[in-house]
Formats: sequence, structure tokens, C-alpha cells
Amino acid sequence: MADNGYTKNYQDGSSLTETQLDSAYKSLKLDISNTTQLTQGATAGHYLKCITPGSAAQFAAVPSATNNVIASRSANYTVTDTDNITTVLVTTGTAAITITLPTASDNNYRIITVKKVDSGTGTVIIDGEASETIDSTATKTLYSQWDAITVQCNSVNWFVSSIKLNSITNWTSYTPTFVAVGVTSNVEVFWRRVGDSIDVRGRAVAGTLSSSSLTITIPSGLTIDTTKLPAYKSILLGDFVRASTTSNAIAGTTAGPFCISYNATDKVYVSNNTNQNDIVFTDAGATLILGSTNGFTFRFNVPVTQYRFTE
Repeated sequence: MADNGYTKNYQDGSSLTETQLDSAYKSLKLDISNTTQLTQGATAGHYLKCITPGSAAQFAAVPSATNNVIASRSANYTVTDTDNITTVLVTTGTAAITITLPTASDNNYRIITVKKVDSGTGTVIIDGEASETIDSTATKTLYSQWDAITVQCNSVNWFVSSIKLNSITNWTSYTPTFVAVGVTSNVEVFWRRVGDSIDVRGRAVAGTLSSSSLTITIPSGLTIDTTKLPAYKSILLGDFVRASTTSNAIAGTTAGPFCISYNATDKVYVSNNTNQNDIVFTDAGATLILGSTNGFTFRFNVPVTQYRFTE
């Protein structure tokens, strides 16, 4: 290739003028046999890059593993302009962990994924810096293990490009607190997440009964979402079956039917509604439902505040 001032002539007879070089969307492909021509000012592992149209080309670092960092965090963390983090894996335990996104104006086009990786009851809060937003809201929250959100920046704010919610989980055992049934035995209770709610099913054998209301707590750290339910005592959430022995056979009894409803945010109660004119499920004393050493089995479903994707 010979240099004739403003025109570049090629061996195949073609040429490229200065005017053509300045035209929009034109490029020049260089075939360089002597690599020393690009060594001045360069660093190993760099390449020539035109960052802004019309400006001089600059040497830039070739993307590598260090430019796509997967970071693990178990405490509040602010992603910086220079930490090269693309994915944040968060272990919450029982705490609320906040991951703050970097300054939008310095991170145009940047993509960041945040994922909750443990089964703890804590949450992951994704927060824009200062007044910067995520889909026009201040924060987003992850509640369950393996929930994840990916956001991208437009130099002003952040926008959600994808969301993954672990909406159905495996059955997990837990030990609820029973009220009014004494010291229980043979307790086997399991729960799982289904969308924004939990399913609970289990059995136990009662001890010495009292006349207090028979209640069953939901798993620790969860709260019944009353915004998705009618007023207390006005909705059927599940059922409760009495057994005459430690087996699960239905006992002969005049009390019933046994319905499960709610009048608190951390527990459900058992009702022995027998009056067909009642408009609410009235919580009943355990002695009206069970006999001492009776077995019982139950199941219910309730929405919880922790299982939703929120602002």
C-alpha cells in the first residue's frame, strides 16, 4: 500500500480517499505485517479502539475474566464503577442485605445481575444510588433462594431486563408452635412456597388440652399478607381433622366441621363452626375440638408478604 497524500492505493487497484475516510459508516481495514507500528503507547493485552466517533483511537484493555467478576456478598455492598462486577451472589441469613448499584452516569450500558443464594429468611434489596431508580421505583426486593434480577443502565437510571423467581420450592419440615394442646408428640409438619403463598400440611398428637383457642404458627420469618385476604375470620384457609387415636382416622364427634382461618399475621386458628347462620369462622377452644392424646392432621394455604417481587 503506497501513500500518495490524501489517497490510499491498494495492490488490487482500489483506492480510498480522505473524503471517503471522513464519511459516516466508513472503515479502513489495515493489513499490518510489521507489528512494531502499533507498539508505541500500547500495553500487552490491549487493542486499538475508537471510543467516540470522530475522535482519535485509543488503546483499550481486552476484556478478560477480571472484567466480568462474580462476587459473593453477605453484608451491604455498593457496586463501584471500577470493581468490574457483573454478578452479585448474596447470602442473607436472617438479615436484609442491600446491594446498591453504581452511579448511572458512569455506567452506561452496564449490566448487573443480583441473586439470592441461600434459604435464609432475609431479603436482598437492590437500590439505585441516591435518587436513581430501577424501572421508575427506588428499590427491588428478592425474597427466596435462587431469586434473581438483571438490570441494565442507560446512564440516567436502571431498567429490569430479566427476573427469575423461585416460585415453587421443595417441601421443608418445620416445627410450629401449637397453642392449647399441651406438649405435642409425633409432630410432622411440612411447608413449601407456591407463588406468593405457602402450603402447609402436617400431623401431631395432642397432650393436655386447655380451653384457649387452638392455633398453629406459620414458619418463622414469614408474615401472612392480609392485603390479599378478606377480613379476619371471614375466609376458609384450610381444614383440620381430629383422630380418635394417634392414627389419622376421623373420630366420631359432634363438633365440626373443623375449619382453619386467621386472625393474626403469624398464625392460623381452628374453628368449630356449627351454626350455619354464622358469618365468620369463630376460633374455638381446643377442648371443643379435641380430646387429650387425640391425633390430628391439618392443611392450609396463606399468602405471605415475603413472597412477592416488590418496589
